[in-house]
Amino acid sequence: MEIDFLVGGDETPPGFPGMAHAQEHMAFRGCAGLTADQTSAIYAQLGGQNNADTQQNITQYFVTVPAADLDVAIQVQAACLHGIDDSQQEWTQERGAIEQEVARDLSNPMYRFIDRHNQDMFAGTPYAHDPLGTKESFDATTGEMLKDFHKKWYTPTNVIMVIVGDVNPAATMTKIQRWFGDVASHPLYGPYARRQNLDAEDEMDLRQNKSFTPLGNSMESQGRPINKNAFRRFQKFFVQKCFKMPVRSRQQHRTGGIGLLRAAVLGANDGILSTSSLVLGVAAAHGTHRSILVAGIAGLVSGGMSMAASEYVSVHSQADTEEAELALERTKLKQDNKGERQALTAIYVARGLEPLLATRVAQQLIAYDELGAYARDELGISEKFRARPIQASLAAACSFAVGAMMPLLVTAIVPQARLIPFVSVSSLVVLAVMGGLAAHAGGAKVIMGAVRVTFWGGLAMAMTAGIGWLVGAVT
Repeated sequence: MEIDFLVGGDETPPGFPGMAHAQEHMAFRGCAGLTADQTSAIYAQLGGQNNADTQQNITQYFVTVPAADLDVAIQVQAACLHGIDDSQQEWTQERGAIEQEVARDLSNPMYRFIDRHNQDMFAGTPYAHDPLGTKESFDATTGEMLKDFHKKWYTPTNVIMVIVGDVNPAATMTKIQRWFGDVASHPLYGPYARRQNLDAEDEMDLRQNKSFTPLGNSMESQGRPINKNAFRRFQKFFVQKCFKMPVRSRQQHRTGGIGLLRAAVLGANDGILSTSSLVLGVAAAHGTHRSILVAGIAGLVSGGMSMAASEYVSVHSQADTEEAELALERTKLKQDNKGERQALTAIYVARGLEPLLATRVAQQLIAYDELGAYARDELGISEKFRARPIQASLAAACSFAVGAMMPLLVTAIVPQARLIPFVSVSSLVVLAVMGGLAAHAGGAKVIMGAVRVTFWGGLAMAMTAGIGWLVGAVT
């Protein structure tokens, strides 16, 4: 099944060339009554897949499912026409992923060539800009702007549905009218109204020589003339055929390994900061070069073991709590399986699913992984976020040791007279790089991450060095 919205980079507001692309991404964050995880789980249980693509004048959503489950796919796609979760919170989280995708594609030489070619050839027209968008425009985009874009363009008067497979046309049309029939429809308006007068070839059924809007209302029946514009046809052929961009694959979200990433970044930063502060403190107290190096090595060993132990204890406590909750859920499933199923169905209904669809989703998820379904949607325990104490402790210890090696190497190489400035500057530089990399990996702003880590690292080193100088002066 393919859902085509007749909107792309051609129709975006001035200064926001990637608005249609951004809306495509947000459709995967959650639609009316369905979260992103629920949608993914539904297609996974059906053995299907879904994807999307944004071009100059169309946004396409692709769905592949068994013919017997077409009604479920229709209901899921109808949810996105009813509404997409374009809240500011969701957009803030998705913006990092889409900006990373833009950076990846624009680093491709062929992609940059095509983009520059279109700028020169189609200057002064909407085809001059790439529908992919720019980081600057995404930074200026808000959730309210996306909601307004959805309201203007995601309407039954601007969508085409294509279904191919072993289906009954009459029964399929009944299902479509059932789930899409109550979606509020309106004509396109304001500066966007020109889309109502698309050329014949944009909406023409080549076999019947008719152009169609949704639900079978032909433009001919509405008395609109069918015009042919040679330049527009040339644009479509040249841009979409000769220089057609490849379909962009969906980005993998970063939240799956956030626990391991957190432990690794925390350990590396702590290793750099703790060891460099310890070295600076002993150096400021007028210790010998040998004593400074011994103190640094001792700090590496003790700090690494401390990080490993603390991470293991804290994460294992979380794992114990999760196991206790799962054990309780197993007992409840044995004692009152029917009641638990009704409770799970009620959760889906409360999130906005129709009772019939909620029941079917619950049945599919339970058939695949009964305990996993209850753990994820009733207890909030997901396999992606399960506590893994050994991984966390090893990541923390190893990353601490790696981080601590940097100030130790500087201490071993640099003469004692220049030890304090060299260790301070090198440690702050590495902390800034680490902070920026961590922010980039998590989809946050790189500069803010680097500044935050550098500021607090510099403050900690300054205080430690000051205390060391004070103690050295007193003794």
